[in-house]
Amino acid sequence: MGTWKQLRAHASVRSYVPSVGLQRNGRIAWNRGAQESLGHPQFVRLLLDDEGQRLGVQKAECMEEGAFAVQKAAKQQTWSISAFGALQQVGLSVGYSYRKYAQQDGDILWIPLAELRARGD
Repeated sequence: MGTWKQLRAHASVRSYVPSVGLQRNGRIAWNRGAQESLGHPQFVRLLLDDEGQRLGVQKAECMEEGAFAVQKAAKQQTWSISAFGALQQVGLSVGYSYRKYAQQDGDILWIPLAELRARGD
């Protein structure tokens, strides 16, 4: 028989590898590693590279036209923007959560969309 081992509450090992995700409610969320990579923004631009099938986030200096206000989740190391309308406009509303490790392209943090679009949900 196996040996039992107790798993303790609040003992998770946090990853600071930048990751970005789309949530079912239309929010785009990212972790602490991504927030640091973006330069701790209060506002961001949401970018789409249709040809390369990439979704990007880029720091905006202020509430410029089209920028999204960044919100920090209470008691968590997660930041997000509400992008339901913007995602629907380009056919990216999803019925499930989708999270990927992010890549850096200059000051843009991006995730691939090919897998998401292939699912067609």
